[in-house]
Amino acid sequence: MKRFLALAVLVLLLGGGAFGGLAALRIPPFHNVLPEPSEAEAEVPAVPEADLRSLAVGTVGVPVIRNGQVLARVFVTVELRVHMDLHSHVHNRLLQLQDAYLSDLAAFLPSRLEGRKVPDHELVRERLELVTERVLGPDRVHEVLILAIFRR
Repeated sequence: MKRFLALAVLVLLLGGGAFGGLAALRIPPFHNVLPEPSEAEAEVPAVPEADLRSLAVGTVGVPVIRNGQVLARVFVTVELRVHMDLHSHVHNRLLQLQDAYLSDLAAFLPSRLEGRKVPDHELVRERLELVTERVLGPDRVHEVLILAIFRR
């Protein structure tokens, strides 16, 4: 009975996987199962490079604290690419953004430095994008650039 049940589950999983694969690849007779991607989703309007301005956030010094002691400091130099219409809005909230970067990275970095000298560049950039969106709101900053990460 156990073997029959295991075989039945295996056949269901293989059948479902085959169905999903054929539908995703749009192979007949399953080519109409999934909806076509809409043109609105496919085309994201690009912001002209001339309309973007750079805004230097500066270097954020993040202490790496473990067991109540400062083990090291990680310095992250950040720059934002902002649409020129939103430049003054972002510039006015720059101190609040720096404070949010420091608070978030102080909690985020210690666990990411296990066995590494510096944290993963892409991981820190994604985290800073998340914090930027939380502080300034969605679609206020076009891109968060990390110019340098180093540890002392």
